[in-house]
Amino acid sequence: MVILAYSTISDILSIALLRQGESTPFAVFQERVFRDHATVLIPRIQALLEKESLRFEDLEAIAVCCGPGSFTGARIACAAALGFSAFKEIPLLGISTFQMYAKLLFEKTRTQNTPSLILLKSGHHEFCVEALGRDLLPFQGPFEKPECLEEQDLLGLLKNNKTSYIVGGDALSVLEDLKETPLTCADFSEEGVIWAEWIGKAAMSLMEENIYPPPVPLYVRPAYVKIPEGLTDA
Repeated sequence: MVILAYSTISDILSIALLRQGESTPFAVFQERVFRDHATVLIPRIQALLEKESLRFEDLEAIAVCCGPGSFTGARIACAAALGFSAFKEIPLLGISTFQMYAKLLFEKTRTQNTPSLILLKSGHHEFCVEALGRDLLPFQGPFEKPECLEEQDLLGLLKNNKTSYIVGGDALSVLEDLKETPLTCADFSEEGVIWAEWIGKAAMSLMEENIYPPPVPLYVRPAYVKIPEGLTDA
């Protein structure tokens, strides 16, 4: 089974081609494209397929990162997946950023029974959080549903937390006060990580359990829109 996985939720475009049962992608592309995802996503996928002598029709599943992250990026990723399905009716999977990080976390730390707690930067002094089990499904407890919390509220909950978690996500670099919480923070470098690889691996894990989350953008918080001063409803 050939699986296409990609992410457009940050300024990095990440694409990978994987085969079910293999431990690493057989083709990858990753570069910083800033806000050009809408124009470069399809050409980059086509180029990667051509490099491997493949066509869209050869794909047997597509996995996309559906957020949280860039609002526009999540919409681009999901819309493109639905467009690809017009070529061929194949499974489409929406993998959350939480699931992507959790899959990376579990494999890098070789954690067996401890659930993951994924913390993501959201901006405006807020952080997105969700707890996931090794099956990449919500782990029952105070963080089983994705939510967005202000920094002090999040730290207060974590300091009073009674559950053992292994913690990962892009917020670790800014939440220095995590050291004061009874949690185990992941200790590995994200340098060189191909994000689409972990989207694909998360998708393969879910497909093995016959779970196919739809490619729908995941918005944990409303879009931040600043109304220009002086503008009224009139």
